[in-house]
Amino acid sequence: MSRDQSLAYVLSREARLLLLTAGGKCNDEAIAAGLKLPIDWAKLSWLAEWERATNVVWRRLHAVAPAAIPEDAALSWERLAMVTDFHALYLQERFTETVSALVDAGIEVILLKGAALAQTSYASFVERPMGDVDLLVAPSQAQQAWDIAASLGWTWDRAAYPEVSYREHHHLPPLTDARRVGAKLELHTALSVFGHPFALGFDAVRRASRALEVAGRGVHALDDTHQVVHLAVHLAWSHMLSFGAWRTFRDLEAVVTSGRVDWEKVVQVARTHGASSCCYWTFRLARSLGGIDIPAAVISMLESPTPRSMRGLVERHLAAQLFATERICPSEAVRRWLWSVAIRPGRLRLGEGRPWDIDAVTAPRAGQPMTFSRRVGHQVESLTQWIHYLRLVAAPK
Repeated sequence: MSRDQSLAYVLSREARLLLLTAGGKCNDEAIAAGLKLPIDWAKLSWLAEWERATNVVWRRLHAVAPAAIPEDAALSWERLAMVTDFHALYLQERFTETVSALVDAGIEVILLKGAALAQTSYASFVERPMGDVDLLVAPSQAQQAWDIAASLGWTWDRAAYPEVSYREHHHLPPLTDARRVGAKLELHTALSVFGHPFALGFDAVRRASRALEVAGRGVHALDDTHQVVHLAVHLAWSHMLSFGAWRTFRDLEAVVTSGRVDWEKVVQVARTHGASSCCYWTFRLARSLGGIDIPAAVISMLESPTPRSMRGLVERHLAAQLFATERICPSEAVRRWLWSVAIRPGRLRLGEGRPWDIDAVTAPRAGQPMTFSRRVGHQVESLTQWIHYLRLVAAPK
């Protein structure tokens, strides 16, 4: 699988290397070449930790070129990987315990996100690290499921997750693990928040799912075709292509290589739900930067409504926003505008809701009032950021 080297320059060496580890063995040569370049190992470690990828990335880099990793970096990464493995095994234990109790109580459970992928496309939670366990239950059984989870040591932090914020939400307030810090459980009543292009209810998800077992109990998870669409929409819409790229690309690699994806149906499902542009940009970036073997013909069939004259600029902009450490656009308004140019929610008749209206995480945070000197300093810094940004995305190298 070839990668688009003309796009990779918008990312740092560390970010490029991280994304290469999301792909398959075909990326090994490029990974080895990347490790020969000067690498900021602290930055690469931060990027991997931010994506909850430390253990996976460490094993991949060590398998490809162990001699290229400095001794101090290797020691640090190995320790971090052990901690990540321990957390993953503990979370898997809690997941199994919780799912078993819910199913034994007669509650139908559909696995979502990482929990589903760990059961269908990976060998274990260690292979697919995550911070949250996401489970979908019928709205009529949500309170019963909540009570069972509470009996197993999942607790509700009312201050951190106030009830008022979740009255119209697609999941109940998150529950945290009373036994150990860092584990979280989200009980969903729909796949996504209302206004989302892929906001399927319980019954619709059930129809698009397949049966499997967890500890001998029958559960469900999205079939691979719908999973591919969901992965793309989650990155492109929910995270506005600015968080979770490594995980999404690696999940796509895992699902695609299963050979169970019906690409004609992927296109059909994407078009039906107004998710074609989300899939187009996610697939295009995954293929270009991660070497994920998504058929070029499929990407063409999902051709974005983005004006052709702007596609190169938009692609470079989107690539530059994938990680917080990169040269991000200095303007929130411009980021939102270019995201809209890419996704074209109006043209796809996705309603008036936008991710920044639905998800408070993407909303700009109000800062403290600035003094005159601070305002001047901020403007100078902003000008410098604009120069870097425009040099990066305005024209291809």
